[in-house]
Amino acid sequence: MMRTNSTDLQRMANKSIDNLGEVIGLRDELARVLDADKINGYSIQNTKQQNEDYRNLQLLHFLQKQDLEQLEQQLRDETRRRLADPDWERPIVMYGVRKQSHKCIKKQEIGVIIDIIPWQRRARTAETHWYEILHRRPATDLEWDNCKGCTRRYLIWHYFIEKGLSVDRALSIIAEDDRSQYGLSTRKTLFCAFEDYYERSINFIPTVTQQSLF
Repeated sequence: MMRTNSTDLQRMANKSIDNLGEVIGLRDELARVLDADKINGYSIQNTKQQNEDYRNLQLLHFLQKQDLEQLEQQLRDETRRRLADPDWERPIVMYGVRKQSHKCIKKQEIGVIIDIIPWQRRARTAETHWYEILHRRPATDLEWDNCKGCTRRYLIWHYFIEKGLSVDRALSIIAEDDRSQYGLSTRKTLFCAFEDYYERSINFIPTVTQQSLF
Protein backbone atom coordinates (compact mmCIF):
# COMPACT_ATOMS: atom_id res chain seq x y z
CA MET A 1 0.00 0.00 0.00
CA MET A 2 1.27 3.45 -0.93
CA ARG A 3 0.78 5.83 1.99
CA THR A 4 2.07 9.32 2.68
CA ASN A 5 2.91 9.81 6.35
CA SER A 6 1.47 12.80 8.20
CA THR A 7 4.83 14.58 8.50
CA ASP A 8 5.47 14.47 4.76
CA LEU A 9 1.88 15.47 4.05
CA GLN A 10 2.10 18.50 6.34
CA ARG A 11 5.43 19.54 4.83
CA MET A 12 4.07 19.35 1.27
CA ALA A 13 0.92 21.24 2.27
CA ASN A 14 2.94 23.98 3.98
CA LYS A 15 5.06 24.38 0.85
CA SER A 16 1.97 24.65 -1.36
CA ILE A 17 0.37 27.19 0.99
CA ASP A 18 3.59 29.22 1.06
CA ASN A 19 3.78 29.19 -2.74
CA LEU A 20 0.15 30.27 -3.00
CA GLY A 21 0.81 33.04 -0.49
CA GLU A 22 3.63 34.30 -2.70
CA VAL A 23 1.27 34.41 -5.68
CA ILE A 24 -1.29 36.37 -3.65
CA GLY A 25 1.47 38.76 -2.60
CA LEU A 26 2.55 39.20 -6.21
CA ARG A 27 -1.02 39.96 -7.28
CA ASP A 28 -1.44 42.57 -4.56
CA GLU A 29 1.93 44.18 -5.34
CA LEU A 30 1.14 44.40 -9.06
CA ALA A 31 -2.23 45.96 -8.26
CA ARG A 32 -0.46 48.56 -6.09
CA VAL A 33 2.26 49.63 -8.50
CA LEU A 34 0.68 49.30 -11.95
CA ASP A 35 -1.27 52.14 -13.51
CA ALA A 36 -3.67 50.29 -15.81
CA ASP A 37 -5.00 53.44 -17.50
CA LYS A 38 -1.50 54.65 -18.30
CA ILE A 39 -0.35 51.28 -19.62
CA ASN A 40 -3.45 50.80 -21.76
CA GLY A 41 -2.80 54.26 -23.16
CA TYR A 42 0.60 53.32 -24.56
CA SER A 43 0.45 53.74 -28.32
CA ILE A 44 3.24 51.26 -29.02
CA GLN A 45 5.04 49.17 -26.43
CA ASN A 46 8.40 50.09 -27.90
CA THR A 47 10.55 50.34 -24.81
CA LYS A 48 11.73 47.63 -22.48
CA GLN A 49 9.91 49.18 -19.52
CA GLN A 50 6.65 49.57 -21.44
CA ASN A 51 6.79 45.97 -22.63
CA GLU A 52 7.41 44.77 -19.08
CA ASP A 53 4.57 46.92 -17.75
CA TYR A 54 2.21 45.53 -20.37
CA ARG A 55 3.12 41.91 -19.58
CA ASN A 56 2.71 42.56 -15.86
CA LEU A 57 -0.71 44.07 -16.49
CA GLN A 58 -1.82 40.96 -18.39
CA LEU A 59 -0.54 38.82 -15.51
CA LEU A 60 -2.45 40.99 -13.03
CA HIS A 61 -5.68 40.62 -15.03
CA PHE A 62 -5.25 36.84 -15.00
CA LEU A 63 -4.53 36.68 -11.27
CA GLN A 64 -7.49 38.92 -10.45
CA LYS A 65 -9.79 36.47 -12.21
CA GLN A 66 -8.68 33.68 -9.86
CA ASP A 67 -10.18 33.36 -6.39
CA LEU A 68 -6.83 32.75 -4.73
CA GLU A 69 -8.12 33.21 -1.18
CA GLN A 70 -10.77 30.55 -1.74
CA LEU A 71 -8.15 28.26 -3.25
CA GLU A 72 -5.95 28.79 -0.20
CA GLN A 73 -8.86 27.93 2.12
CA GLN A 74 -9.67 24.80 0.09
CA LEU A 75 -6.03 23.76 0.36
CA ARG A 76 -6.08 24.17 4.13
CA ASP A 77 -9.39 22.29 4.44
CA GLU A 78 -8.12 19.45 2.24
CA THR A 79 -4.92 19.20 4.29
CA ARG A 80 -6.93 18.89 7.51
CA ARG A 81 -9.14 16.22 5.91
CA ARG A 82 -6.17 14.19 4.76
CA LEU A 83 -4.43 14.43 8.14
CA ALA A 84 -7.61 13.17 9.82
CA ASP A 85 -8.14 10.32 7.34
CA PRO A 86 -5.21 7.86 7.02
CA ASP A 87 -6.93 6.27 4.00
CA TRP A 88 -7.25 9.45 1.94
CA GLU A 89 -4.99 7.96 -0.75
CA ARG A 90 -6.96 4.72 -1.05
CA PRO A 91 -8.24 4.12 -4.61
CA ILE A 92 -11.97 3.92 -5.28
CA VAL A 93 -13.59 1.03 -7.17
CA MET A 94 -16.59 2.06 -9.25
CA TYR A 95 -19.17 0.03 -11.15
CA GLY A 96 -21.03 1.62 -14.02
CA VAL A 97 -22.74 1.42 -17.39
CA ARG A 98 -21.09 2.86 -20.50
CA LYS A 99 -22.78 6.04 -21.66
CA GLN A 100 -24.05 5.92 -25.25
CA SER A 101 -22.74 9.43 -25.74
CA HIS A 102 -21.14 8.93 -29.15
CA LYS A 103 -22.40 7.32 -32.33
CA CYS A 104 -19.33 5.07 -32.51
CA ILE A 105 -20.35 3.32 -29.26
CA LYS A 106 -22.48 0.42 -30.46
CA LYS A 107 -22.30 -2.13 -27.66
CA GLN A 108 -23.74 -2.06 -24.19
CA GLU A 109 -21.02 -2.33 -21.58
CA ILE A 110 -20.66 -2.72 -17.85
CA GLY A 111 -17.37 -1.41 -16.51
CA VAL A 112 -15.41 -1.95 -13.30
CA ILE A 113 -13.24 1.13 -12.85
CA ILE A 114 -10.51 1.75 -10.28
CA ASP A 115 -9.77 5.44 -9.73
CA ILE A 116 -6.16 5.39 -8.53
CA ILE A 117 -6.03 9.08 -7.57
CA PRO A 118 -9.58 9.87 -6.38
CA TRP A 119 -8.46 12.95 -4.43
CA GLN A 120 -7.70 14.79 -7.68
CA ARG A 121 -10.66 17.03 -8.42
CA ARG A 122 -10.01 17.63 -12.11
CA ALA A 123 -10.12 15.30 -15.11
CA ARG A 124 -12.70 12.89 -13.71
CA THR A 125 -13.40 11.61 -17.22
CA ALA A 126 -14.62 8.13 -16.30
CA GLU A 127 -17.36 9.61 -14.13
CA THR A 128 -18.31 12.60 -16.28
CA HIS A 129 -17.97 11.29 -19.83
CA TRP A 130 -17.48 7.54 -20.10
CA TYR A 131 -19.68 5.80 -17.53
CA GLU A 132 -22.77 6.37 -15.47
CA ILE A 133 -21.46 5.28 -12.08
CA LEU A 134 -24.03 3.22 -10.16
CA HIS A 135 -22.01 1.97 -7.19
CA ARG A 136 -18.65 2.68 -5.61
CA ARG A 137 -16.56 1.36 -2.74
CA PRO A 138 -13.05 1.79 -1.30
CA ALA A 139 -10.44 -0.51 -2.83
CA THR A 140 -9.21 -3.43 -0.73
CA ASP A 141 -5.60 -3.57 0.43
CA LEU A 142 -4.90 -6.17 -2.27
CA GLU A 143 -6.36 -3.97 -5.01
CA TRP A 144 -4.40 -1.03 -3.65
CA ASP A 145 -1.15 -2.99 -3.72
CA ASN A 146 -1.83 -4.10 -7.28
CA CYS A 147 -2.22 -0.46 -8.36
CA LYS A 148 1.32 0.36 -7.25
CA GLY A 149 3.44 1.75 -10.06
CA CYS A 150 0.50 2.46 -12.36
CA THR A 151 0.91 5.83 -14.10
CA ARG A 152 -2.66 6.07 -15.40
CA ARG A 153 -5.56 7.61 -13.55
CA TYR A 154 -7.95 4.71 -14.20
CA LEU A 155 -7.80 0.95 -14.52
CA ILE A 156 -10.88 -0.34 -16.35
CA TRP A 157 -12.26 -3.84 -16.92
CA HIS A 158 -14.85 -4.06 -19.69
CA TYR A 159 -17.79 -6.47 -19.78
CA PHE A 160 -19.48 -6.13 -23.17
CA ILE A 161 -23.11 -7.20 -23.16
CA GLU A 162 -23.52 -9.53 -26.11
CA LYS A 163 -24.48 -13.09 -26.97
CA GLY A 164 -23.15 -15.33 -24.23
CA LEU A 165 -22.69 -12.51 -21.72
CA SER A 166 -25.94 -11.03 -20.49
CA VAL A 167 -26.23 -8.29 -17.88
CA ASP A 168 -27.13 -10.94 -15.29
CA ARG A 169 -24.11 -13.08 -16.13
CA ALA A 170 -21.69 -10.12 -16.23
CA LEU A 171 -22.81 -8.87 -12.82
CA SER A 172 -22.66 -12.41 -11.44
CA ILE A 173 -19.04 -12.69 -12.58
CA ILE A 174 -18.18 -9.34 -11.00
CA ALA A 175 -19.91 -10.14 -7.70
CA GLU A 176 -18.30 -13.59 -7.52
CA ASP A 177 -14.87 -12.13 -8.23
CA ASP A 178 -15.35 -9.62 -5.40
CA ARG A 179 -16.31 -12.47 -3.05
CA SER A 180 -13.68 -15.04 -4.00
CA GLN A 181 -10.69 -12.77 -4.54
CA TYR A 182 -11.26 -9.95 -2.06
CA GLY A 183 -13.64 -11.42 0.51
CA LEU A 184 -16.30 -8.82 -0.24
CA SER A 185 -20.04 -9.28 -0.23
CA THR A 186 -21.04 -6.78 -2.90
CA ARG A 187 -23.76 -8.83 -4.57
CA LYS A 188 -26.78 -7.32 -2.82
CA THR A 189 -25.79 -3.64 -3.13
CA LEU A 190 -24.42 -4.14 -6.64
CA PHE A 191 -27.51 -5.89 -7.93
CA CYS A 192 -29.84 -3.34 -6.30
CA ALA A 193 -27.98 -0.47 -7.99
CA PHE A 194 -28.18 -2.08 -11.43
CA GLU A 195 -31.79 -3.18 -10.94
CA ASP A 196 -32.72 0.45 -10.36
CA TYR A 197 -30.88 1.42 -13.54
CA TYR A 198 -32.34 -1.31 -15.77
CA GLU A 199 -35.73 -1.19 -14.01
CA ARG A 200 -35.95 -4.98 -13.75
CA SER A 201 -34.80 -7.74 -11.44
CA ILE A 202 -31.35 -9.24 -12.00
CA ASN A 203 -30.72 -12.91 -11.28
CA PHE A 204 -27.49 -14.27 -9.90
CA ILE A 205 -26.01 -17.03 -12.08
CA PRO A 206 -23.78 -19.19 -9.88
CA THR A 207 -22.11 -21.21 -12.63
CA VAL A 208 -19.76 -18.54 -13.95
CA THR A 209 -16.05 -18.43 -14.70
CA GLN A 210 -14.19 -16.21 -12.32
CA GLN A 211 -11.98 -13.57 -13.92
CA SER A 212 -9.12 -11.99 -12.02
CA LEU A 213 -8.95 -8.21 -12.18
CA PHE A 214 -5.16 -8.43 -12.03
